[in-house]
Amino acid sequence: MVSSKETNSFEFPVMLHVPGEAPVMGIIEQVTASDAYFRSLVSFPVGTRLTFELIHGGTHAHVTGTVRSVRDAAPRRHYWLELTSDGSDVDALATITADLRARRAAPKPVAGGGALARASVRAPVDFPIGYAVEGGGYGTGHAANISTGGLLMTCEEGLVVGATLELSFTLELASSRKEISTHARVVAHQYRETRWAIHLAFFNVDPAVKALIGEYVDGGT
Repeated sequence: MVSSKETNSFEFPVMLHVPGEAPVMGIIEQVTASDAYFRSLVSFPVGTRLTFELIHGGTHAHVTGTVRSVRDAAPRRHYWLELTSDGSDVDALATITADLRARRAAPKPVAGGGALARASVRAPVDFPIGYAVEGGGYGTGHAANISTGGLLMTCEEGLVVGATLELSFTLELASSRKEISTHARVVAHQYRETRWAIHLAFFNVDPAVKALIGEYVDGGT
């Protein structure tokens, strides 16, 4: 299992694939070269073989593993996944986890600029996003930049302009990690080489969520 010294803890929304079944959403919480912990609303029996993809900083890791234990914490279930080299991009996974550890260990800049600056600043970022399309459909993407008004997401799906999404992502603040859930609308899209660039505008944002995003943008700039 993952030891406390080896654990690289983060929040990665991914699509989990079981052979012969439709993909479902999961959140990878911890990962090393040999183990992963994740949570999901879906039930997977011990022994289930799963695959998923991690994308970070331009590196893609295709990961394969087998469910070895399950812990219920309604409404979610938490899983320990033993990873296998067969079907997994071991080197790519090592690159991603090393970069994540380095980022978490790096000192955070002191926030500054105030609310007025936050409203106009769009900070470059690189973190995963899970999204649900109103009316059906789920997917994952990556944030390329963010402000208190919206963000730029890259993904494999060409989401239509006007589509309404429920977004889920995690912000690494100076003293804590916050899971964010908010609404956004597609205002523009553009195909770039192998992925879509989706411009999203937040709407009906909880004031507390907006404040957290503002704190994150201040800390990153």
